[in-house]
Amino acid sequence: MAVTPQNLNNTNAPVTATSPYGTGKNSSAPTVRDGTNIDASTYNQNNNGLNVALLRAAGITPSGIVDNADISQVAQAIQSAIAKGNFIEDLTQSGTPNTIVLSSFRDVGNTYNLTHPVAVLQDKQQFRFVATQTNTSSSVTLQGSQLLVAKNIIGIQSGDISAGTLYIATYNASTDDFTIRPEIFVPVQDNILDNGDMVVAQRGNTFNAGTTFPNTDGNYTLDRWKVIDSRAGSDVVDITQTTLASELPAGARAAMKLVHQRQNEQAGIVQYIDYDTTRTLLNKDTSLSFEIYNSDSVTKNFRAAILTWQGTADDMPNDPISTWQTAANLGFATNFTTENTTTTLTANATSWNRFTINGVNIDTASTNNLAVVIWTDEIMANGYEWRVTKAKLEQSSIATAWKARSIAGEKQECYPFFEAGEGLLFAAYTGGNFGGGLASYEFKAEKKRIPDMTFAVISSIGAVTTVTTGVSVDYRKTANVSWFFNGVATQGDYIYNKLYASADL
Repeated sequence: MAVTPQNLNNTNAPVTATSPYGTGKNSSAPTVRDGTNIDASTYNQNNNGLNVALLRAAGITPSGIVDNADISQVAQAIQSAIAKGNFIEDLTQSGTPNTIVLSSFRDVGNTYNLTHPVAVLQDKQQFRFVATQTNTSSSVTLQGSQLLVAKNIIGIQSGDISAGTLYIATYNASTDDFTIRPEIFVPVQDNILDNGDMVVAQRGNTFNAGTTFPNTDGNYTLDRWKVIDSRAGSDVVDITQTTLASELPAGARAAMKLVHQRQNEQAGIVQYIDYDTTRTLLNKDTSLSFEIYNSDSVTKNFRAAILTWQGTADDMPNDPISTWQTAANLGFATNFTTENTTTTLTANATSWNRFTINGVNIDTASTNNLAVVIWTDEIMANGYEWRVTKAKLEQSSIATAWKARSIAGEKQECYPFFEAGEGLLFAAYTGGNFGGGLASYEFKAEKKRIPDMTFAVISSIGAVTTVTTGVSVDYRKTANVSWFFNGVATQGDYIYNKLYASADL
């Protein structure tokens, strides 16, 4: 049974906010029992007995600082006992399950210690630890008796872990490593970027020098994403959309795969953000996160930038880069300003790497648009492959967890910028212009501007293979487009078209 100071000879022991049951009090004289004097048996029960047993079981060395109701090593030892018994207590403000409160006071170099024992590591199990020093390398490990061997902490760079900061470490069973984030309770934020996990592919899922939409510098590929390269031509990187689970990180439905086709060239991707969205972010903090897979057996370097555009709203150049260079920020075109200080992001070999750029304030005057650029920070060999997915820009001081929209919702966000439809024109009688009929398509969403209209022939019979768009009152408002053949065809002739309506920025 616990003993309070009031039980120890004096009912008037001082009470404080952190010692609500009273504190110790010296006797007025050695022979006067008006203090909280205790005999050996009482001391052993309250200190050398239960307390020491709990601390020893938890592997905790007494700090020499008196416990109180706010900070208690004994309470921490009890939490350890709960965990050892496989009772995983939820102790976080956000209600995250399988989270264990722990301390870290034996950190050395770039190794951080979990001092809170756990019987078995489980996928997505989380730990909280206080770092006692700042990391000086991207090669960081988490260790402790329950881990058996040290585990890597992935997706961080030198200086990302700050001494004295509380972190949450999440275990990834599939890759046998940890990711960490500062324990700052920010709700998961919505993604400002569209198609962040590359799941929408209206233009197709393959882009090379011979496809309908080629891999030329500055061209759109998977919805909302442009390809950029240091050659400013074609065929620097072939792009495909991959949906294979074996080629994706946890939580992603797809990824963009970039395979270099030219020796010693750089490449990247960019997404422009429209004026209506950008103006809601002025003078706000934003954070960027994304995941990159490095297929090589050695580390590779990447960079990312959040840009502001001070030119005409929604009228950016095809390629935002004027000068490519390695191990440094790029030279961006006139009217672009880099909002963050870019640093080398080192991707570990043959693995997925999560990168975060936190707390970027959008404070450049006359900003009309934003852009997010991700690129290789070194020249790559012919055949080198990298993948990117789970790209997220959010209004937040720190990057929060990835949260996917529904596929239907993701498509709906892309339709205002690009939409693909189909239509069939059929010759109803001999010598007629296909009966004078029109093919038409109703847009699924209002466009950001009057779109550029192009057609591709899916299949046809007959001599007529060209089409002319019909007249629509307003492509944006009426959300309808019509087209017809401009020649004479015989009965039975037809053409089956694919319509591409691009209103991308």
